[in-house]
Amino acid sequence: MYTAEFWFFVSARAGEGVFSRRLEMPFVPVAGLRIRFPEDEDYDEGWVVREAAWVAEEGWFVCRLEGDEDAESEWEQLRDHYLALGWSLEEEAFGDEGDDEDWNGPDDGLPGWLRGCRGEG
Repeated sequence: MYTAEFWFFVSARAGEGVFSRRLEMPFVPVAGLRIRFPEDEDYDEGWVVREAAWVAEEGWFVCRLEGDEDAESEWEQLRDHYLALGWSLEEEAFGDEGDDEDWNGPDDGLPGWLRGCRGEG
């Protein structure tokens, strides 16, 4: 079995955030793979893995999923929905404070979804 940590960015009305969760998999995750988590009643076709990386120091894979942009939903409702499905909220911004560039940021040369898996999140 392979441990994989999944990350995705959510943007909604009045807020945005980054969520993560871990899953034991019987195979190595790769970009383009669709994954359907047990609690995902909303996603019949599953989530698409955009990027996958092996983090040797931690001994698991880290995968960035395609994000969810829902301009019609209020941030608090969308946030609570994902929390109820077992996702962990790693970062949150309200109103115009957040910026998609921040979590992909070039500060240390690592994308935020990979930076967070190294014990900084």
